[in-house]
Amino acid sequence: MRSCDVLTTVYYMTAYHGWTPINKGSIELTQKYNDCIRSLAWSFDCILADVWSAEGGTDWLIDYDGVHANKVGIC
Repeated sequence: MRSCDVLTTVYYMTAYHGWTPINKGSIELTQKYNDCIRSLAWSFDCILADVWSAEGGTDWLIDYDGVHANKVGIC
């Protein structure tokens, strides 16, 4: 098995309706994608930086644009 350094999950966001191409996304699809990243990290013995889980689906960590972390969410 070959190892790698670090893989990260996609961060939490709320504006899946906003802009192309993310207007086709959803919480459910993001969770599936992140599950694939977790599986790859395990399979290739990588460190996983699980940003999604760290943010805990907390809306108040997300900027008004629904995509980026605010100052509290960046810390």
